[in-house]
Amino acid sequence: MGRRIAMILDMPFPHDARVEREALALVEEGHDVFLWAFSAGGYPEKFDWKGIQVTTFKPSIWDIKFSALANDWPLYHFLMRKHLLKFLKVVKPDVTHVHDIVIANAVFKLKANAGKIVLDLHENRPEIMKHYPHLHRFPGNILISPNRWKRVERDLVAGADAVVVVTQEAKEEYSEWNRRVYTVPNTLSMSMVDDISIDEAIVERFKNCFGVVYIGDLGRRRGIMDALKAINELKREVPEIRLVLVGDSSQMGDYQEYIEANSLHEYVSLEGFQPYAKLFSYIKACQVGISPLHRNAHHDTTFANKIFQYMSMGVPQVVSDCPAQARVVMESNAGLVHRAEDYHDLAKKLLNLYKNSDEAKAMGENGERAIRDEWEWGKQQKDLLRLYTEI
Repeated sequence: MGRRIAMILDMPFPHDARVEREALALVEEGHDVFLWAFSAGGYPEKFDWKGIQVTTFKPSIWDIKFSALANDWPLYHFLMRKHLLKFLKVVKPDVTHVHDIVIANAVFKLKANAGKIVLDLHENRPEIMKHYPHLHRFPGNILISPNRWKRVERDLVAGADAVVVVTQEAKEEYSEWNRRVYTVPNTLSMSMVDDISIDEAIVERFKNCFGVVYIGDLGRRRGIMDALKAINELKREVPEIRLVLVGDSSQMGDYQEYIEANSLHEYVSLEGFQPYAKLFSYIKACQVGISPLHRNAHHDTTFANKIFQYMSMGVPQVVSDCPAQARVVMESNAGLVHRAEDYHDLAKKLLNLYKNSDEAKAMGENGERAIRDEWEWGKQQKDLLRLYTEI
């Protein structure tokens, strides 16, 4: 028998791929899914999205600002509760599935109207926060405490009826606080990928390059400076090398300064933020994908979406030795692993693939086979569906 499921997302919808995949999987399983989310703009207050019944809320600038303090000061949860209560009273859910810990406390305070509560942890938010630049300067270093957020996260995990995480490594960590932890990876649907049209103009731009692509957030903790240094080391031995950075960051000025100081303009392409469908054209245009993440408690226990996107295009990859992503790449034989924060080792692994094109091609094929046979969303959603039969 299908459940009435309320999903809570204090981010814009549509265009949150993980939330959409999960909601659609539950709809296809026969559940009724009602999603409360922030407005993405251009959509009515209520609309049907592929069978998901969406109710949107347009947050004020103060709502957004207070969300940054959500688990330090209670005002954000107080502001959100009245809107959530109105939604929950209409839906009358059997289960409320709340995405991440920013808004979760507001939902837990409404337990009487929420039914059972599923806490979906997209990431290790308290650990990521330690690397936010604004938390290392006034007033962020006074107002916001990652340690306080970690204590709140622990209490939320312990109090939830079930918890969803992204990797087996994360499951092992959170199982200390709750025995009902389910793993739902951030992978992708190959049927959707197969329907994406490749932009041949992008492929044409890089056809004479040895393209090394990175897609996603370009924060320093993602290893972008390491990638730039690796390219600088390789530019004489591999003159056709081109680092293609698709994304944005508040630290772009630092990268541009390094590019200028080392005369890397012809070896680096800064493509900026691009629509999701365009990402696959950039990957297709390149010979290697990279994910040089720095080691920390978050990166060690999560998957970057990009590793599956590279695999879907049959492109071999070089990733850092963060355990979760390294495990996927090594088990699939889909690329090489370098020591995190070691740009010499990153350069060495890139040179290996450059010099051994047949081996690189085989690794790319292995990756594509692995995502179709094992990591494709249709196979990885099983824990989510099992959760809703057991809760």
